[in-house]
Amino acid sequence: MPIMPTKKIVYLLAAFIFPLFLTWPATSSAHDKNDIMLANKQHSLSADYVPNELVTPDVAFSGEEERLQPKAATALESMFKAAEKDGVQLYAASGYRSYEYQKNLFQFWVSQYGEEQANRISAKPGESEHQTGLTMDITSEDVDFKLKQSFGDTAAGQWIEMYAAEYGFIIRYQENKEPVTGYDYEPWHLRYVGKDHSKTITNFNITLETYLSHDMDSMPNTYTVQAGDTVYSIAKNNGTTVEYVLALNPKINTRSLPVGSEIQLPGQEIHIVEKGDTISEVAAKYSGVTPGLLMDVNDHVDPNQLPIDAAINIP
Repeated sequence: MPIMPTKKIVYLLAAFIFPLFLTWPATSSAHDKNDIMLANKQHSLSADYVPNELVTPDVAFSGEEERLQPKAATALESMFKAAEKDGVQLYAASGYRSYEYQKNLFQFWVSQYGEEQANRISAKPGESEHQTGLTMDITSEDVDFKLKQSFGDTAAGQWIEMYAAEYGFIIRYQENKEPVTGYDYEPWHLRYVGKDHSKTITNFNITLETYLSHDMDSMPNTYTVQAGDTVYSIAKNNGTTVEYVLALNPKINTRSLPVGSEIQLPGQEIHIVEKGDTISEVAAKYSGVTPGLLMDVNDHVDPNQLPIDAAINIP
């Protein structure tokens, strides 16, 4: 990920380099389901949406101070303190962004890479989660305080992956989830949703889109390997078969299951891929199932090239 320009640079570019603004097709208004606001490529915020209150969290920043809604700021402070106790120093990089600022930022990336690539790494105005005031980008010294995918491999990134949900945050744009979220992997991009929601989303390893649009009771779950577990005991204790567990977890070593590793469990059904199957065709065979849902709960297969005999988990 290239270095993100500072806010001052973005505003200067908007004033002197981009006199002609681009136009984008309108999307439907962002909506709340339960207490979670969704802002993405299909659900956009209005140009005049501004959170009722924004505050500066008492945390370390990699550059200029940033703002969040109070509940997100409080949670961020608690998370930073916990990380520091564990010897991990986190830095906040980018919080609330206005509609106008996001428009200028997106234009900057278009000028650098063209609109198609810009749309993978940056949100169009109204479609940015930063406008909600519930998102903060996190970085560390190990990546020179930049927003890079390699952050996920650092001690800070791994700490975030393990503990962010305990403080109400999710990694919003997960690895291999671009077909659902519309954005490339961003291990630095944290969205506050509240502890109950964040723990469920993280435990099921799904996107916010899937969480808001589907019943969790029908969602395939995962099992964390305990000392002494075998594939047979896992299958038996979870009401499934060894064959299904192996089909959904083709890379596991059946002779030595690493303690703490995640095993995907079957949902309501298992679909075995046949020659010519596409993800859309498989989804169409099952009521209430969408291609996006299948892609979200089946990280073990490539949706663009389904291997024959691969097992597809049907929620």
